[in-house]
Amino acid sequence: MQDQDSSNTTPDTPHRHACIKCSYDVSGIDPHGACPECNTPIISTCITCNYDLSGTAPEAPCPECGTPVSCSMGNSALGEVPTQRLKSVHTGFRLVTNGILIYIVSIITTMILTFVIVNNPSFNYPFTAGAAIINNGLIIMIIAGWLKLSAPLEGLTPRLDAADKRSFNRVMLWIFAGTTALTLIYGLIPSDPLEVTTVDIVFGIFSLLSLVVMLLVFISNVMYMGWFARLVRNRKMARRSKHFVWYGPLIAIVGMPIFFIGPLITLVLYWNQIEYVRRDLKKVIQARKDI
Repeated sequence: MQDQDSSNTTPDTPHRHACIKCSYDVSGIDPHGACPECNTPIISTCITCNYDLSGTAPEAPCPECGTPVSCSMGNSALGEVPTQRLKSVHTGFRLVTNGILIYIVSIITTMILTFVIVNNPSFNYPFTAGAAIINNGLIIMIIAGWLKLSAPLEGLTPRLDAADKRSFNRVMLWIFAGTTALTLIYGLIPSDPLEVTTVDIVFGIFSLLSLVVMLLVFISNVMYMGWFARLVRNRKMARRSKHFVWYGPLIAIVGMPIFFIGPLITLVLYWNQIEYVRRDLKKVIQARKDI
């Protein structure tokens, strides 16, 4: 009964508006004014197309793209999405960001230990199998987080939704989950590092195809995160996504021969984008508790 009552209280009331900078409640303030706490304009530009909305009535649509001006008032784009849904999405963000950090540490550790294992052939299989379980398990954790954070947002204004980006992202995530599972199985098959078998050749071809899948997953993730950044009014991350889709893979490819430093740099930048958007989502959720 308590959960049912809480769902009808202030945190899920759609008319609430919080300042995009300090989360101050600006619901009863002139929408063409500024936040009394930090002086940030309540309405500045359209959340979808960045059209200047100065002087546009709050109940009107954007003259450029038709998005309701109310969606661009403070941090209100997610105003009608239930708090529990936002918390669930935030949990997905946490799984992704924590998974990436642990994965980075795991990959660096694996690279260091590889030089030690070379001189100890008897440890080759236990090390290979263990690394396959840990690293691929972390990838599965990240994929699970992405599936959770990319779930549909009930109550979101249809004009703001991005069903095409969500569908592309989720399809690629499931394909990536399949390739990751096959990679894990291969890592558990005992093999002689000095002998090339038919299985090794087939897996080599499969690995090339997996790289294409990883590229598409990266692109779909960055595009989706750019869209989500707009919802939480993080213009910096929204702008970065437009370029990161190509310079991220470029850094990874160019820097790969140098001890895989390129992929690590791209992974860190990828984590950085997701983490900043996560923090802004947390502010949206926190504002509902404070108002």
